[in-house]
Amino acid sequence: MPSRPTRSLLAALCLPLLLASCGGGGGDGSDDGPPSQQAGPDPLLSSQWHLANTGQSGGTPGQDLRAIATWQTTRGEGARVAVIDDAIEIDHEDLAPNVADYFNYRRPGSPPAPETSNDDHGTPVAGIAVARDDNAVGGAGVAPRASLGAYNALATGATADIADALNRDFGTTDVYHNSWGSPDDGTLHAADSSFVAAIQRGIREGRGGRGAIYVFPAGNGGPSDNANFDGYVNKLGIITACAVDHDGKAPNYAEAGANILVCGPSGNGSAAITTTAVGNGYTSSFSGTSASAPMVSGVAALVLAARPELSWRDVRLILARSARQTDPAHPRWVAGTDGRPAHNPSYGFGAVDAEAAVALARTWTSVGGSESLLECS
Repeated sequence: MPSRPTRSLLAALCLPLLLASCGGGGGDGSDDGPPSQQAGPDPLLSSQWHLANTGQSGGTPGQDLRAIATWQTTRGEGARVAVIDDAIEIDHEDLAPNVADYFNYRRPGSPPAPETSNDDHGTPVAGIAVARDDNAVGGAGVAPRASLGAYNALATGATADIADALNRDFGTTDVYHNSWGSPDDGTLHAADSSFVAAIQRGIREGRGGRGAIYVFPAGNGGPSDNANFDGYVNKLGIITACAVDHDGKAPNYAEAGANILVCGPSGNGSAAITTTAVGNGYTSSFSGTSASAPMVSGVAALVLAARPELSWRDVRLILARSARQTDPAHPRWVAGTDGRPAHNPSYGFGAVDAEAAVALARTWTSVGGSESLLECS
């Protein structure tokens, strides 16, 4: 079974983590409830420039998600983000309060906890999206009151397990987050048929027919690669997320692609992302599109917390139309027509903007879901 590279750059190294492939399994698990915690400010929040960029990392103030402004009206309550990865430490002090469900494909019935030193990817990804706020520990996620589903389907590498995770609990899961994809080697990689079938089922049947949201990273292959080559992110129903650094510009590992929708903040060199880490700890060196993509998943959760009746197509359009044009001097921006936003293959429609997205969602008229798609003959 081929391994699926995760899309982080740890300690600013341009090296993908290749997950070993082994057997599969099944079984159910659920959390018995979060431990008691005290309320109070999050001590690492001031280091999370992606939430509030004041220039603390040496970047440009204001180049951030603009998520904190949305927390006055929604912090993601009622929305659920499922993280599909190698392992997720669900008893981590900054994740446990939000855990709603889990499934361990390696050891059915057990929490999907890290078992080896290589199982260090899913925990920081989950923290970026939904780490708890105001609990006097760590930092905060983009949607800090959204609930978390934790599925370690990448631990086995089995295509059947990944397909199962992409549809697991899709009656109650709003966003399926995936910080992984094909190898970043500059060649075309097709997705297997079970993946395609799972995505198509999710956008048609997920969320009571409104359609599940699927977010994937664009990849870390740099100028020698192209996000269009990745069969996991060039499909209908996928939100493909690129990265921008603390100055709002594409990092050196960025891939361009016509399939890119929006970008999320991530590191470039020394200014990386502060988030949860295994061992009930924290890291300030998480980076790559593995970090930028859960930013987009968190914003999608905020949008659906504000307007849960919106379809998967609505969410895509809202993210695109509310995105902030970044790096405006970049030569590949193409102006939209008839009020449509500009697009750039290096940035999609721009940097995701939580405040603008939630504001637009509140007045958005739905375009419908999969039932309104036209089929070409």
